[in-house]
Amino acid sequence: MRISKEDVGLLEGMLVHTEFAKEEQIQKMNKLAPGLVNYQKHTGTEFPVHIDFYSRYNTKLNIELSRILKIDNSTPLTIHTVNYDVGGEAFEHIDGNSFNTFVIMLDDNYEGGHFYVEGNRVAFDKRGDVAHYVGCKQKHKVTPVTKGTRKVLVVWYGHDGFTPDEFSKTEFATMCIGKEWNKKWKDDIKDFHHQHTLHLLTDCGDWFDFKSYEYNKEFSYYDKLIFLLDLMTVKKKRITYIDADKLKIYNNIEYDDSSVYTYNISHWPVVLDETYINVKNEIHNYLKTEDNYDIYAQEALISLPYTSDFENMKKDIIGLQPIIENTYHNRGGWKSPKLNRYSKHGKGFGEGSALTAVLFKYNLNIVSVYKSFRKQTII
Repeated sequence: MRISKEDVGLLEGMLVHTEFAKEEQIQKMNKLAPGLVNYQKHTGTEFPVHIDFYSRYNTKLNIELSRILKIDNSTPLTIHTVNYDVGGEAFEHIDGNSFNTFVIMLDDNYEGGHFYVEGNRVAFDKRGDVAHYVGCKQKHKVTPVTKGTRKVLVVWYGHDGFTPDEFSKTEFATMCIGKEWNKKWKDDIKDFHHQHTLHLLTDCGDWFDFKSYEYNKEFSYYDKLIFLLDLMTVKKKRITYIDADKLKIYNNIEYDDSSVYTYNISHWPVVLDETYINVKNEIHNYLKTEDNYDIYAQEALISLPYTSDFENMKKDIIGLQPIIENTYHNRGGWKSPKLNRYSKHGKGFGEGSALTAVLFKYNLNIVSVYKSFRKQTII
């Protein structure tokens, strides 16, 4: 494959105006593209090889890459240039997580630096030449440069539905509503989507390069439960919901077939204000159950099993929505600073109380995953 000199020049010009990846992006890239950031183990340290990492979020650049490389428009896993000076080489390796690796020759004023894929030399030594291969499966290498400098542009992509093996059986969901929050968390959402099968409910769908579910009503925290249940109804399997601000600290969790997994389990305070007491009574009156527990399932992560009781659980959770939304709404004046903060953005922010009651009604084992997260956060 070869691209025109005009397109090579266009990409070089756009790279000049693209920011280098910042430290936080480098850390994310280290997870998206394992082994790339610490590239010295693939190139050695005796001879100079240098990589410049660029921001993955230059929309114009991503669109042009998509057009030039004839791949569906999506945010790449990584965009980087590699400079091989005399003696520089790349040992045989694979590109972790990259289903589609594209390498574009930028500077061909060199000798040596031959490119091999699966032991076969590839005709790839002229400006504008493009090597395309399955990076995560096909081993490749660059022999030592003997004269001049070899410079290439490298772009890694996943593909729809591609995830690392350890995550392939699990599907995830998140919800992000409002321009303020989408602006804050969109990069984390995109990164998570490139690693996992992620279903997104949002009112800013055009901000993302993958299909999302449209949200066009007054915001309710409770709707994340409804979204999760709707997905499970279609998929007929366990789905794990994670709040958008927790996606970047999610760690692999092994799920069994029958337990419910929540972000954390806390105890109800000994002294409850009147609102808490009243809403608990309403919940149990609706469910026709006894209030014989003192824990609260924190719902920043919710992973429900798809069991024979699912349809009944769904009916109960949907039925409790008006109770929660009529109690917890944006009236202000809450004694709790946390409730005042929640109430500024929407209604239905006591969703964990309804969820906990339903879990107890169906006698489900509740597992806290708090210690599985890579660092502590404040709910």
